[in-house]
Amino acid sequence: MAHVELPQEELEPLIQSMKKVFDPLIRAIPSLALIPTELERIGDKLDQDMMSGIPERMESVAEKFSMDFGKRMLAIYDEYMSEKMDKFLPS
Repeated sequence: MAHVELPQEELEPLIQSMKKVFDPLIRAIPSLALIPTELERIGDKLDQDMMSGIPERMESVAEKFSMDFGKRMLAIYDEYMSEKMDKFLPS
């Protein structure tokens, strides 16, 4: 394979363009990495509320899951947990 040497000046616009394109993603990565932990925390909190036996807390959990948001959160959490369990279960 032939190698071509390009001067830094010719590559600079491409480098700057790539930085502009990927900068938002790079800045979002730390926040994206927190999503599984946050979903687990929310799931644990809802589980504690359900198991508390306190009617007000149980009603609160039921209300949260009657909304579309709660259903989507549950689906995401279930997917995350199944992926987590797949690591521990033999193939």
